[in-house]
Amino acid sequence: MQAITDEDVISRVRSGDIRSYEVLAIRYHRPLRQVARRLLRSEADAEDALQGAHLRALTHIDQYGGRAGYFRWMYSIVVNEALTQIRKRRRFVEIGDANARSLFSVAHTPEQHAIEQNAEDILERAVKSLPSVYQPVFRFREMDGLTTAETGQRLGLTAGCVKSRLFRAKKMVRQTLRETLHSRTHGPGTTAVRRGSCQC
Repeated sequence: MQAITDEDVISRVRSGDIRSYEVLAIRYHRPLRQVARRLLRSEADAEDALQGAHLRALTHIDQYGGRAGYFRWMYSIVVNEALTQIRKRRRFVEIGDANARSLFSVAHTPEQHAIEQNAEDILERAVKSLPSVYQPVFRFREMDGLTTAETGQRLGLTAGCVKSRLFRAKKMVRQTLRETLHSRTHGPGTTAVRRGSCQC
């Protein structure tokens, strides 16, 4: 039996069958929670951000255009919810104990600040800048939430090769995001990301 598509679920929700949305909530729970967890560094905060994102998605379901797919649309909403929490933390710290500011500065990394400028577009450009051998590994592991074994099976790679490529891909994405942040705050620079060759 063929599984119901994301578009079919959204069509049902738009028709008033709100309970159908649970299909999407369950289907993408793991990868979306990982997105929030990476930004907030807390399971509890990640769950709160995810629940808030689902509520926002339901109340703005008519704004879903379908061009990039439900996951990419929801990914952006989750990131925005997480960043809202981060901004609230920052305001709390600024109003409260000044000694706690250094704690927030650790959590609010350059990568997070870069994503905050334009969450979806910046990350997508950084991923697209990866060499072709690294892109699918990064997408499957970091964006789709697949395990190392699942990623290896889809790409025909060993677990060791998946881990090696993911390590390099994450390093390059982080560097690209740092450069994006630097160029936005200090103007264009001349630093280039070093692209390693695949060894596995």
